[in-house]
Amino acid sequence: MTKKRSKFEGILNRPQPREPEWAEPEPQPPGVETPPPSPAPVETPAPKKRGRPAGKRSDPGYVQVTAYIPSELHHNIKVALLQERQGREFSELVAELLTDWLASRT
Repeated sequence: MTKKRSKFEGILNRPQPREPEWAEPEPQPPGVETPPPSPAPVETPAPKKRGRPAGKRSDPGYVQVTAYIPSELHHNIKVALLQERQGREFSELVAELLTDWLASRT
């Protein structure tokens, strides 16, 4: 029985192309000046990424905590925040109240 040949065997056995060798530039005849090399191109800053901005979850300045509050209280707070129409989040309200409480203790 003959050995079954792999269909990829030819890829591995193919000779690799040689890289071109760099040749020395030919000397210019006297009286002919070569122009100075052009300056390196200025890199432009990368454009801002599109999409959603990073949230508090990926911000190392924030930590997630869990607190149990009555569901009716949670519902009323969410309704009140929506009625304010200021776009304030629940976590912002909690942070504000805890900051005020901490300041009142000192």
